Amino acid sequence: MEPVSPVSPPGAEYSSLPEVVPGERQAAQDGGHAPERVPLERENESQIMARNKGWDTTDWETQKQKEPKRPWWKRRLVWIIAAVAIVVIALVVGLTVGLLTRKKGASTPTYVAVPKRVVRRPTQLTAASNNSTTPSPTPSSTTPATAFGTPTTFPADNRASVCQGTVCPSTLATAQLVNPDPSAPAFFVFGLGGDRAICFGSQPAAVVVNGTEVHVFAVFQDGAVGQKAYVRGSWQADWTNLQGNSINAPAACSWGAGNIELFATAADGDMTHRRFDGTSWSSKSASDPWDKFGGFLAAGVAALCPADERVDVVSYGSHADSLHDLGWMHYRDGAWAGWEGNSRPPGGSVGYRGDPAIVRVDDKTSGAVGIGSDGQMYYSEWSFAKNKSGAYSKTQSLGSGAFESTPFVIQSANRIDVLAVGKGDRLMHKAQRDGVWANDWEDLGGYFNSAPAGVQWLPGGWIAVFGIGPEGRLIHGNFSLVDRYFWGNGTWYDDGGDLSTKWLRAGPAR
Repeated sequence: MEPVSPVSPPGAEYSSLPEVVPGERQAAQDGGHAPERVPLERENESQIMARNKGWDTTDWETQKQKEPKRPWWKRRLVWIIAAVAIVVIALVVGLTVGLLTRKKGASTPTYVAVPKRVVRRPTQLTAASNNSTTPSPTPSSTTPATAFGTPTTFPADNRASVCQGTVCPSTLATAQLVNPDPSAPAFFVFGLGGDRAICFGSQPAAVVVNGTEVHVFAVFQDGAVGQKAYVRGSWQADWTNLQGNSINAPAACSWGAGNIELFATAADGDMTHRRFDGTSWSSKSASDPWDKFGGFLAAGVAALCPADERVDVVSYGSHADSLHDLGWMHYRDGAWAGWEGNSRPPGGSVGYRGDPAIVRVDDKTSGAVGIGSDGQMYYSEWSFAKNKSGAYSKTQSLGSGAFESTPFVIQSANRIDVLAVGKGDRLMHKAQRDGVWANDWEDLGGYFNSAPAGVQWLPGGWIAVFGIGPEGRLIHGNFSLVDRYFWGNGTWYDDGGDLSTKWLRAGPAR
């Protein structure tokens, strides 16, 4: 059996996408660095439903035998109703997304496999021009089947998302396997459950190791970082407690066989770090195993492992004037360099808000993307292509105001695609080809209660972008390249679920 993607690329047959839904934690207070909390959309509504009693009683067969024989037309009506019910149940099961949950105190997670389902390729739409586009979110008239989810539209009267007035962080995480086992999923999407019944308090982070393993991280109620791994086609039974006391969501990347570089934020604002070598985690001491790298961070960390034994980290530094700078930290030649390269957007009167994103440009160059305090998006690079000690580029504006989320960046050969939530809670897109940015932003539609998270270049050239949509439901859009820079109109799908729109983020760069 060939590996397939759960996002309906050409030739796909079924989906096996698991969803990890850890819950919330109580906010830890740290003076001026209290973690930011955004309430659930339906926090006061009960999500618990009583289980149907069913027919599994000892008296049912006896009662059935005592019933008088019904007229033939009534018996036929009963069979018709039963047949319709079976069809409805089959449809519901066919749309089920694999679910992996871990309730507080539970030692064994529950995994629900997704049944096989035949799909067809969505009809491809084309972009009107190279100008900024506003595609219709309405699916084509030949509504395609999809490996999961149902085609959907987003009414103009949706209430304002939780991203308005702030910069939403990444509350979803994606992990794409390089060479998945034929029986394994092609990629994973992780998010916090909306039931508030389980013991995690941060949005998740995920990293692929060795191309076939997935490691997911989140923060426990007490601030410790938890880790769980998907290895050789199955999830570990229990979460590993990596200790610590993080006030931000973790970040992770991998540069070699078995390697994981894991980052968090201590209560005093310093960046902390642990390394996994394929066998064990580094430990500074039994009581405090995390290394401290300083920094007094004003935001979360974004980490990238662009090549063997190389790590680049970015975050925002905290300053009294509230104009937060972009800072870099690098690991090369077996050693860490201290924080450096602090910079602001041109003019010096604009700082950064939210959290940064980082992307590999090539083996020797990394790029950072962030939202300025003026609502614009900014891009800068660090490279040692010409200078062995590394050099920083000038920060350039990518334009378009009123961004509402942390950017998400997709990199491929000679191309960078940047995504973020813009005005009206819609997904905005801009591409760089061979070092040159498109002139305009492309409006891809949708409705987002979170920063976007994507999966790149699925079989057949498809791109899938995930987010939390109306009422905490997982949504995704399918797109394909239509010209040099633009993706064109895609198709949006409702994948169901009940995901949290809360997040954990400390620091003043909100």
